[in-house]
Amino acid sequence: MTTLAAIVALVGVAVALAALIVLHLGRPGLSPVRSAVGEYGISARRGRYRVATIALGVAAISLGVAVTFFLAAPNLLAFLFLLLSGVARLVISWAPMDAPGAPRTGTGRAHTVLAALFFASATVAAFLFTGSFVGDPVFGSIAGLSTGLAWAMAALGVFVVAAGLIPSLRRVFGLAERLLSAAILLWMTVVALAVLVR
Repeated sequence: MTTLAAIVALVGVAVALAALIVLHLGRPGLSPVRSAVGEYGISARRGRYRVATIALGVAAISLGVAVTFFLAAPNLLAFLFLLLSGVARLVISWAPMDAPGAPRTGTGRAHTVLAALFFASATVAAFLFTGSFVGDPVFGSIAGLSTGLAWAMAALGVFVVAAGLIPSLRRVFGLAERLLSAAILLWMTVVALAVLVR
């Protein structure tokens, strides 16, 4: 069961990454430096954006199952945070963001909350799981890397918030969000691989 869940997590990460690459190569007129990833969800390419969000949601939930049931001392709180991040990512494309400059709507606010939940809960889960990795017979070897990635996720999360709030940094909001997403994808990949190569 844990091996299958880890495989599903890796496939989910790969599908999400491939969908995001296709979105970016499609040249829909969005800047990868300025534009939020969620803007693909209000473009003509929203179907590909939905594939990416669903794949990443499934990956997060599957990874939580794989790690929780494989750790020598299961960490239920970490699993719940990773589950929350997965659910938030699963449903976010059904709550599209508001177009830049458009009036705020309830759906747009829901999108912002779901995005914040995904990024924050994935980061918290990384920190909590890292604490359980130290000394674990399977995950002990990646505890240091997991710690580094968790801190990178936290720092990039602060960068995303700052870029959203400080006018002079808004021109790099998209870059900040993409770097944070990359850190999360990398952490998920490292952890899933640890299960498979145990």
